[in-house]
Amino acid sequence: MASKILLLTPIISLISSILFHSSKSDNSPMPLFAFSWLNNSGMFVAGDTATIRVIVLGIYESGKYEFPFNPNITVNDKIGNSSYISGVTLDFGGEIKDWEISFTPIMVGSFNVLITDHHFRVLDSSLHFGVTPGRMYPASGILSWQDGVDEFIAGTMAEMLILPKDAFGNNVSSSSEGPILFNFTLFALTTSGLPADVLNVTNKGWNTQGYLSIEFIAATAGSLLLHVEVEKHALEGSPLAFTVNPGYHRACESNNARFD
Repeated sequence: MASKILLLTPIISLISSILFHSSKSDNSPMPLFAFSWLNNSGMFVAGDTATIRVIVLGIYESGKYEFPFNPNITVNDKIGNSSYISGVTLDFGGEIKDWEISFTPIMVGSFNVLITDHHFRVLDSSLHFGVTPGRMYPASGILSWQDGVDEFIAGTMAEMLILPKDAFGNNVSSSSEGPILFNFTLFALTTSGLPADVLNVTNKGWNTQGYLSIEFIAATAGSLLLHVEVEKHALEGSPLAFTVNPGYHRACESNNARFD
């Protein structure tokens, strides 16, 4: 008999739990939820704060539900913080009319937001947003040689490229960035650490492929390393290795000067 009582105990507990949950839900009808972008704007710059207004339709009674409203945010099939967004925050601490969901878009592109909450039967995919690149983050620019050419004759022009990116690794273009105001510092060293000459450094600005172009005259022969900095920060890929072979350059009308 005792074993039968023990066997019935968990069944009675389960039934009581179901009845309790049911009566709790019956006493507090579920509100409905709608969502919209703050200021009705769904376009952002990478690094901005994107804010979603939470609109409660009906009466939300805090503490009257088995589970509080705690939605999941999914962007392009990735839930929560991801390579698309970061800093997902649910701001439900104040008055219900001020409830907001916020996050930081970090990848350029077009995205869909899915807001879900199983307990309140929320499944909303009505929001979309677009992201453009942030301002150029100079130290994240990627260096390369024009056409992959890294061997030059002393006295001839060398051209290096910078692929500009924002702080989140998105490519920056002339249309999003405009004129470049940063001063890039170039200097060359031999493989043994001795200084090598680079002359007539010229920032040519944007080229048609979306790179920043910088030209200089390679004046010291040898195996060299080109260092590129902005505001004392080395760019990604710096130093660039290159080779300069001895050559001649006409210094004036009557004399030839050798670069070595």
